[in-house]
Amino acid sequence: MTKQTQQMEKEEVFFVDAEIVAVSYNPAHLKPGMYFLSRVSVGVIEPEFNYFKLEEVPENEEMFLALYGAPVRLFLIEADSDSPLGSIKEIGWVYDEETDVYIKFKESDVNHLLNEFTGRIRIICDEEGSLLYRDSKLVIAYPQDDEDDETED
Repeated sequence: MTKQTQQMEKEEVFFVDAEIVAVSYNPAHLKPGMYFLSRVSVGVIEPEFNYFKLEEVPENEEMFLALYGAPVRLFLIEADSDSPLGSIKEIGWVYDEETDVYIKFKESDVNHLLNEFTGRIRIICDEEGSLLYRDSKLVIAYPQDDEDDETED
């Protein structure tokens, strides 16, 4: 398990590196509230993901599935071992390391995580690697810039 530490209110904070993965499934019929993950590539410079909730059942379900694919569930796995850590629905907070503030996690944040960080996140844990919760929800942080800017020798 990869752990990173930093100072926060005189307490050491540990992180587990994690990734968001999508698992699709085949329902008999579409229902409102199902989630989909599509890739938008037309009319944009760089393709991006669009994670969205089905608000109402389309008239032509087959056409909808052909356009957007099967519904998905998003899970969190440990980056180094692929061990399951939980579901995207368990995330409740984003820890802003610069301001030392907890920001409420919104469903719309999923697209930001998928597109800006390719689904990579860090989850706050204790020294032994057990995930920590705030108000019964996981706390995540964005990957640090130095992780994104790996240099080659």
